[in-house]
Amino acid sequence: MIRTWLGGILVLGVALGAVPRATAEKPAATQAVIPFAPGEECNFVVKFGFVKAGTATLAVQNSKRQSKEPLFRLISSAKSSRFFSTFFLVDDLVESHWSPNTLLPEFFEKRIREGKYKKDETIRFDQEAGKAHYQNGEVSQMTPYSQDVLSAFYYVRTQPLRVGSTISIPSHTDGKNYPLEVKIMRKEKIKVKAGTYNCFVVEPLLKSAGLFKQEGRLTIWITDDARRIPVLMKSKVAVGSIVAELESYRPGRRGPAMRQHERAGS
Repeated sequence: MIRTWLGGILVLGVALGAVPRATAEKPAATQAVIPFAPGEECNFVVKFGFVKAGTATLAVQNSKRQSKEPLFRLISSAKSSRFFSTFFLVDDLVESHWSPNTLLPEFFEKRIREGKYKKDETIRFDQEAGKAHYQNGEVSQMTPYSQDVLSAFYYVRTQPLRVGSTISIPSHTDGKNYPLEVKIMRKEKIKVKAGTYNCFVVEPLLKSAGLFKQEGRLTIWITDDARRIPVLMKSKVAVGSIVAELESYRPGRRGPAMRQHERAGS
């Protein structure tokens, strides 16, 4: 299924593999090291087989949403190339407004335009009550301390990565709860357009009827350094394979939210 082939490989890269999880645990925010900050930008070229299908960007900004504390605005955008747009247009924008102090999202927004498929959605997370409030008035029960499909990826970047270990993440999207497990498989040195990097190879489990509706494995390469940069993602879908390769990277700067987190953890 081609839908979500471009935005999905970034937005849903981590939040695809669902396996049962017995309990929900609050993230240990004061022990986490946040390797990203407002100003960070990762730019990718996305290929569908041997064809350049489009571009995608992962970015971090300071959120302007009102909250008890400063939030990060995590952004994923994806656009199809001019050639690919002639038969399948993609223009996606997904945002998570995420607390660097609690490591949890407070708001989630998406604007999806993929072929004839369109969807707009806004969610407000009440983490303590375990409720997700949608813009249409619906309220869904969710596992407390859940990530959304974008913040789950950034949450993994804050965690210690050790070969052979597994990270469990409760996640909520589209009115459903997705308990996740992400396995750190091995270390590998790879070369992409942006440079050569020593990486951890990370694989989300894909045993559920996931949002990609794919068979095979999704594999993500994350740098083995202080920044934990995603540099390569590979996935198989029913009609081929998709690769997102890092073209350029701009590091973030320490903003008010980052400094507040550092004081809280000191």
